Amino acid sequence: MYTNGVGVAKDFVEAFNLYKKAALLNVANADKNALLVYKSMNEEQRKQIGELYLEMYAMLMAYAQAALAQDSLAEEAVQETFRIACEKVDVLLSSPNPRGWLVNTLKFSISNIKSKRRAAQRLMEEYQEAAQLNARAFSEDIVPVEMLYEDLS
Repeated sequence: MYTNGVGVAKDFVEAFNLYKKAALLNVANADKNALLVYKSMNEEQRKQIGELYLEMYAMLMAYAQAALAQDSLAEEAVQETFRIACEKVDVLLSSPNPRGWLVNTLKFSISNIKSKRRAAQRLMEEYQEAAQLNARAFSEDIVPVEMLYEDLS
């Protein structure tokens, strides 16, 4: 879900509401994310994550934009970082360096996005190559039609 920080930076209640709206639009994993936001944290944890979000969002977004060169992908990486933070809130908040933990998690999210994009690019290239070979085979008539049907006669 791409929120561009609108409302989400204010509090996780709004994040929950945005995820629920996204779920109504059939956005993948939106329901799961909404539940993670609320069920996984107590009030103090919500407060601490909210403070980290307000403090770190701009820096994480700038880092992701530099690494991914596309705003929507950067937003996706930052959203995934905070989704993981909510899921692993105990690990995050017990870390001696929660800000560093978030940066490392963002790097992991960026790496996953890049891997998925590379895999999609390879698949697209294979598809295009197969389509070109198919077109060439039909245009050059590589196999004579008589050969295809010779065992039928």
